[in-house]
Amino acid sequence: MALGWAVLVGGLAQLLFQLPHLHKIGMLVLPRLNLKDTGSVSWMYYADRLMELPAGVLGVALGTILLPALSKTHAGASREDYSKLLDWGLRLCLVAVNKEMENLRAAKAIGGNLQAEVTLYAEDSLIADLNKLGNELRFVLITSTASLAPLTSAPNDAVETEVAGLKLKVLKSGHAKCARCWHHREDVGVNPAHPEICGRCVDNIEGAGEASKFWFDNNLSMYQQIVIIPDYFSWTLAYNTGAAFSFLADAAGWQRWFFAAIAVMVSAVLVVWLKRLKSGETWLAVALALVLGGALGNLVDRVVFGHVVDFILLHWHQQ
Repeated sequence: MALGWAVLVGGLAQLLFQLPHLHKIGMLVLPRLNLKDTGSVSWMYYADRLMELPAGVLGVALGTILLPALSKTHAGASREDYSKLLDWGLRLCLVAVNKEMENLRAAKAIGGNLQAEVTLYAEDSLIADLNKLGNELRFVLITSTASLAPLTSAPNDAVETEVAGLKLKVLKSGHAKCARCWHHREDVGVNPAHPEICGRCVDNIEGAGEASKFWFDNNLSMYQQIVIIPDYFSWTLAYNTGAAFSFLADAAGWQRWFFAAIAVMVSAVLVVWLKRLKSGETWLAVALALVLGGALGNLVDRVVFGHVVDFILLHWHQQ
């Protein structure tokens, strides 16, 4: 709660500091709603301004959560745990894999990451960490297939990376492309009722599918955890009546309709923006549609439940 107020007060303080100077030089203007064409100077300017809030929140989170955790671990003379905390983020980013993907795209060997099948040849300690991701490793790498193998079994043509104890080899997939998830999988078309999609997508359509907030809401007790990756990732049911960092969560109930109104306004702006897009701006349209989906989901939760149903929990291992 205090963190949310700190971000809000910081933004207001910045505005109050700028107002007299803008008035002095004759550049003080009143706000107005004007959805200019994509690419205009005003659009770029406000996009840059909007980046300050999430960037500031990430900076606050880094300073209040990650760095104290690192300092505490280091102060306890646990150098191994301290190193693991530092290395985990680097390993998840897998800069080396992304770099090789860029090289292959530049050489026209692959058209995109989802055309790739990657094998990571790593030391045992690194394999143990990456094995925690299980079948999700390919989604972290954004590849169609991802497998792990001992470093000693790396072939001569495996690429040496800048990460100690890691080599990799990337091949272009020869499997068909799933029309639903775009992954190239060997089981595309195996189900005759769905000849264009993979087995995972068939399960999502016909079976229990991917977890949804409604399943969690009906089957989990409040704050009950289902461990996915031990020490790092869990499913946990929680109700958030406020915004990020529990901002306004302790209000008397009016915040339900306050945030619902914000969701309506944001959704309206996104719909207008989508309608004004020009042909060829496919990726921007996809990005805006995803944001719109999140805004509508937030609106439904606020109106139907009175709170947002959250069930994803990322956490550091605590000794």
